[in-house]
Amino acid sequence: MRPKTVRLPKAARYTEGELVVEMKRRGLGRPSTYAATVERLLERRYVVRRGPFLVPTRLGERVYALLTERPPLAPVARRFVGEAFTRAVEAWMDRVEAGEDPVPLLRELHRATLALLEALEDEGPS
Repeated sequence: MRPKTVRLPKAARYTEGELVVEMKRRGLGRPSTYAATVERLLERRYVVRRGPFLVPTRLGERVYALLTERPPLAPVARRFVGEAFTRAVEAWMDRVEAGEDPVPLLRELHRATLALLEALEDEGPS
């Protein structure tokens, strides 16, 4: 049997501006958080600047894989850090800002946080 080499497409590379446009398109973040989000990715070394592009680092790829692929954490983490949950939280925050009761939002965030912590405990030390 001969080993087979498979070339996978590289992850999309974005400039900071393109990343902000993509975040807006997906309904993620707010104008007040876009720049801070990019800076946080750079500070944590999840991405680096390479020319005009933000390029994922090995650390960034590993963190992403941990949060999206590795049981038992992944199923919980995907829900907690996924786009749908992020959009829902932002919509709730808009409603709270408009005067709605924040308690349901806080309860859902509490449930999600507890589930994530339980998954981390189940995984144990690495």
